[in-house]
Amino acid sequence: MGVEKNIINCHGWNVYVEKHNFHPANETIIMVNGALSTTTAFRGTVKSLSGKFNVILFDMPFIGESLPHNELTKIITKEDEVDILLDIIEQLQPHYIYSISWGGLATLLALAQHPNHIKKAIVASFSPRINEKMRAYVEGARALMRQDRYGEAAEMLNLEVGKYLPPLIKHFNYQYLSSLHGEVLKQVRFHIEQVLPIQETDYVELFKKIEIETLFLNGEKDEYTTAEDVKQIGSHIPKSQFHIVPNAGHFLDMENRKATAIVADTIISFLE
Repeated sequence: MGVEKNIINCHGWNVYVEKHNFHPANETIIMVNGALSTTTAFRGTVKSLSGKFNVILFDMPFIGESLPHNELTKIITKEDEVDILLDIIEQLQPHYIYSISWGGLATLLALAQHPNHIKKAIVASFSPRINEKMRAYVEGARALMRQDRYGEAAEMLNLEVGKYLPPLIKHFNYQYLSSLHGEVLKQVRFHIEQVLPIQETDYVELFKKIEIETLFLNGEKDEYTTAEDVKQIGSHIPKSQFHIVPNAGHFLDMENRKATAIVADTIISFLE
């Protein structure tokens, strides 16, 4: 396997991209992160797919390996994220798309514009409906950040949506989130303010425009984007399907080995 690492220009931003090339004959899947996650969050997913697909990973301009290549002179909105994703798809021409958590919003909004080349999509752990558990978590994180208590906000992530993650990943989460600073923190705060007003009805008409087969993947124990919430919004997408991962929470294959195997098998069987 070879891994190509490049910086590409997308709508005036420099975006770090990894292409994991397992075989020239393989079709390609692009993976879209949630919120402030970086390409490292998908390492296990890439490995678990056992070379069945070539994989594209990328960092948004305000995080990870993209950050040193950009001057964050303005905030990146969710609309900007959609444009960046569409530009990456146009340049690199993947066949499939897989998103997790808040990466699902940019993914669904991009799919509503019928990007060339994308044949199927998998949207994991995402619903535009902000239920009581998710709202309480996001509002709690916002309150801590307004008081510059970033370490406590990182701990809240691990205790709430990340409650089923193994200790090592929780440690990395804490180290990463508690060390954010400067313009990145402005982006974090903006993301939170973008999330809270979202209503599930905001995007229904756009979701109805999605024409490709779309699989919604959810953890059985996910209280923050429940299967019931996901099915409600998925009902507006003509070719939608649903799959529940047993004994898994919001972060699915990052949480335990059984979930890793189930998620990989589900991705492979749906896309092949």
